[in-house]
This record gives sequence, C-alpha cells and structure tokens, in this order.
Amino acid sequence: MDNAFLTAQMADLREALETIETGVYDGTATPQALEDFKVTVDNVRTGVLALLGATHSGDAPAAFARFHVRRAIQLTQNVMSDLVLGTARGAEKDVAEFRQVAAEVFERIDLFCGGGLDRLAPAPIRR
Repeated sequence: MDNAFLTAQMADLREALETIETGVYDGTATPQALEDFKVTVDNVRTGVLALLGATHSGDAPAAFARFHVRRAIQLTQNVMSDLVLGTARGAEKDVAEFRQVAAEVFERIDLFCGGGLDRLAPAPIRR
C-alpha cells in the first residue's frame, strides 16, 4: 500500500467527518448515524493501533490477539463503571447481549487457560 493511497483515504475520512459535523450543526444527523460513525471511527483507530503493533512484531496474529484482549479489558472496565454508576439504564437489551457474549468468553478463557480448547467447537466470530 503506497502513501498516495493512504493520503487519499485520509482525505475521504476528513470529508466524511466534515459532512457529519455539518449534520450535527444543522440537525440532520440522527443519533443512530452518530453512534454508527463513532463505532466506525473507534474501529479504525483500534485497527490502526493493532496494525502498528503487528508491524513491529514477528507474529502478527499474536500481536492482534494481544491488542484485542487489551482493548476488551478497557471496554469491559467501562461497562462495569456504567453498571456501577447506573448510567447503563436504557441499554438493557445491549447489556443482556453483552452478558451472553461475556459468558461465552469466560468459558473460552477457562478452556484456554486450562489447555482444553480442543474440547470445544470453534466459536462464531462476531464483528
């Protein structure tokens, strides 16, 4: 991937951000559109950080996995804080889904740490 391609992609991202900012100021951007954009920006940011870590590592899959685990820790701590403070009210459906995914993750962690991953079928990938 060359620098001209990356420069063009950055220009496209800046233009998209400016369009969204205009929508916020003139009231045409919906809360769902803003949430979708926030998630997208977060994914881009975390992906770039993971890529940087992988390029400095001899084992790119392990570098991505370490990054994902560190990011999951941060996000889970944020969720815990929201639950403790009561700011998760109104997100009951999302919290219930998180609970289900967390239970699956805990099961995988137990198997991973205990060396028993070969006893469990591959989990579906959620992205």
